Amino acid sequence: MKLESNALLILGGMDIMISVKGLEKTYYKNKKKVNALIDINLEINTGEIVCILGHNGAGKTSLIKCISNLILPNSGEIIIDGNLLSKNPDIAKDKIGAVLEGSRNIYYYLSPEENLRYFGLLNNLSSAEIKEKTELFLKMFDLTDRRKDPVNDFSRGMQQKVAIVVALMKDPSILLLDEPTLGLDITSTAIVKDIIRDLATKLNKTIIITTHDINLIEDLNSRLIFMNKGKIIKDAYLDELHKELSRKDIIEILMENDKFDILKAEVDLSSFTFKREKYYTKLIIDDENWLKRNYSKINYKQINKKTIKFEELYNLIMKKDEQ
Repeated sequence: MKLESNALLILGGMDIMISVKGLEKTYYKNKKKVNALIDINLEINTGEIVCILGHNGAGKTSLIKCISNLILPNSGEIIIDGNLLSKNPDIAKDKIGAVLEGSRNIYYYLSPEENLRYFGLLNNLSSAEIKEKTELFLKMFDLTDRRKDPVNDFSRGMQQKVAIVVALMKDPSILLLDEPTLGLDITSTAIVKDIIRDLATKLNKTIIITTHDINLIEDLNSRLIFMNKGKIIKDAYLDELHKELSRKDIIEILMENDKFDILKAEVDLSSFTFKREKYYTKLIIDDENWLKRNYSKINYKQINKKTIKFEELYNLIMKKDEQ
């Protein structure tokens, strides 16, 4: 569902840019130091959609929590719309709407209607604005029939929809979405995708998303930032990665487990990934020259060459960073 013209008029919009310089964040877990963010340097332009990717614990959520001023970094600077966040902490409250994992920006004992009214008042909206936006968003997200039911009774997907609606109520210049499609059905996911696109392209909203949803990433056709162990390891637009995909093939080698163990003892396989099952191991490589050099050592059951998919490219990027 596309944002209608009256919806766009109600939401409004402001120009903004995010600049992150030398950001560091450490935690202590069981008396052990954990480097959640390491020398993060990043600029995000007005109206840009940025998806942050990485394994659990890569630093994605820590980064967006620092940008939204929910946690303080140990060092570094965050500049929002030309304002240094450490000197102007209210800039985050004024400019940013956030939906963190678990829909923690809503009150579960309230209904969707009550949540929208409460957060509308909290953000100094007039009664008329609250009423107009409430009707618009409840209809847009197919929540009208459940408007008076406690959010606690909702499914995970419906709770996520309420959380996104609440974040949109104050017309934020920046929208931070932590796994926005997690638990959503196909229809709700399509609505969220359309709203994200319209907020960025028509209203110049800056949108930062952390996600594992490959379909969302490809449908948004956005800029991608890959994180691993607290660092940014790759920053590229999806179009650039598609060009890389078109030039890259992967080779899958199916081997019996004992034959694979013999090969692993003889040859360095640390730069490749493999999937081990009960009887067979699938070795995945992206270097045809390596295969030619080591072909005589490989006692294989089957070899297949295929065009690489986005998930496989993601795994290769992460694997290369581990080397």
